[in-house]
Amino acid sequence: MDQLKNRKINVKIILVIIALIVIGAGLAATVGSLKTTPELKEAGFTALKNGTGTVVKDESRKQRLVIAVDTIDGCLNPAFATAMADRMACEMIYEPLAKVHTDGSFEPVLAEQVDWDQEKLTMSIKLKEGILFSDGTPLTADDVCASIGIRCLAEYNMDVDSVYFHIAGAWDMNEQKTQGISGIRKADENTVEIVFMDANRRNWDILETNIQKNRFADIGQQLTGFRNVTEVYNSGIGTGPYMADTISQGISICLQANPSYRGEMKDIKIVELAQINFYNMKDAIEKQEIDVAQYTANSEQFDTLYQGKQFNVYAKPTDNIYAIGFNLNNVFLKDEKVRQAVAYAFNKEGALNKEWEMKIAPTNVIGYGSGPSTELLETKAVSYDKGKAESILKEAGMAGRIILRLPVLKENEFQMHMASCLKKDLEAVGFTVEVNECTSEEYVQALYVEDKFDIYLFNDTMNYDWATFQNMSRLRDGMPVAFLDNDYVELVSRMETSMNQEEYAAALTELSDKFYEKMPVVPFGRVQRYLSISHDLSGYGASPDALMLENVNLIQSDAK
Repeated sequence: MDQLKNRKINVKIILVIIALIVIGAGLAATVGSLKTTPELKEAGFTALKNGTGTVVKDESRKQRLVIAVDTIDGCLNPAFATAMADRMACEMIYEPLAKVHTDGSFEPVLAEQVDWDQEKLTMSIKLKEGILFSDGTPLTADDVCASIGIRCLAEYNMDVDSVYFHIAGAWDMNEQKTQGISGIRKADENTVEIVFMDANRRNWDILETNIQKNRFADIGQQLTGFRNVTEVYNSGIGTGPYMADTISQGISICLQANPSYRGEMKDIKIVELAQINFYNMKDAIEKQEIDVAQYTANSEQFDTLYQGKQFNVYAKPTDNIYAIGFNLNNVFLKDEKVRQAVAYAFNKEGALNKEWEMKIAPTNVIGYGSGPSTELLETKAVSYDKGKAESILKEAGMAGRIILRLPVLKENEFQMHMASCLKKDLEAVGFTVEVNECTSEEYVQALYVEDKFDIYLFNDTMNYDWATFQNMSRLRDGMPVAFLDNDYVELVSRMETSMNQEEYAAALTELSDKFYEKMPVVPFGRVQRYLSISHDLSGYGASPDALMLENVNLIQSDAK
């Protein structure tokens, strides 16, 4: 309780939370019986609209994929790229050591074998042989050491949640105490050893480092000397299917096929990421100059991109989840049965109707959405059941006894709508809900200073990983929402320190069950993103966490 008496409000985070919740009016769409390719369906994508008409392309145009983007900074070094377009390009230029999946397993890409020594806190990574960079030189351990080292340098202001923070010596280097990083070692030409400060599940994330050719001299001696070298920040050489050709900041990034790429290359030999403004977008679509675009329902380009007749349109799931949070200082809300009753009582589909569904899709789960990899984790997810909510409250003797205060921003149309729906649904099963319409200042005071709330609306990144579950056991900017159930916290701790895949997967399943049983928060909506893809294209795939499409090198066109 002492923590609650002496709160320090993180104003920046509070303003971000408020900004993320502000949403304008929605747009309606008709979803027919459309087909989604198996690859996209497995990733959680939903087909919304089929493209129509004839797409006309000459042979040269068939070999060029044009992706419409918002902002291009022109930084193609994977350690420093931040703009969405730059990061998309990096995904096609560089490859990771492995792809790490939700269940703790990983899929090797550049790595041949990965071993963990618990006693020495050391990860040994053996590289595949015969992999070449786009300049024809072979991938070696030096390149991996440099790529991980430069990423440590890039994350100078890293926090304890960064995997790079956990590498032995990384912090000392960034504090200018050493020139290199003691925990990054070259064992031989094809083997790298990474020494960590502790056993932490996050350590496996090091395998997702995108690898670039070493242009940074001796990683153990001179890394800090490259902090201000412009060419190191803006470019790089990778092993992916494409390589940088021309870069025009604020205009376009052009990539061309990597002649040394070991995988299959089909039609697409050139990828162009083009920054197209609002005024030119409609004309570009009508002239069939755009093949792919990603956007949200809030985008000023939404109507133009969604309605482009040649586009197949998909809803792309995100891990940006809207949820109901609880003030766990409320004696009634400490009871999991009461929280379950709230979850069962709320009709998410009814609240997120056609006025809102294009922006936020109803959901009962915290991951990217139902798919083969998450079905087991979602077996106990709570869906709308008014009768069950009423039964829970009656059996607990709580019907008509619980008053829930819900502060909302009165100028926020979305919050006001959700508050109205929540009040109606919860009061229909026996709760009393007091909706308090607040100014921004009053809202901050109610939530972060005065504890004048029992439930509240928020959105955050949520997925089936230990970090999400751990965040629920922490205070949120001093708010008394930390879920400290002993069994739950013990499972989170087990997941955090487990470096064994089978143990991690078992703990994840158990913790997911515990989440839906205990309901520390109630997920109800998922922010929607959209992909428009010219209907002459085929062969592409995607995963929920991909910035755009995957397997661009396998795309084919049947344009006339």
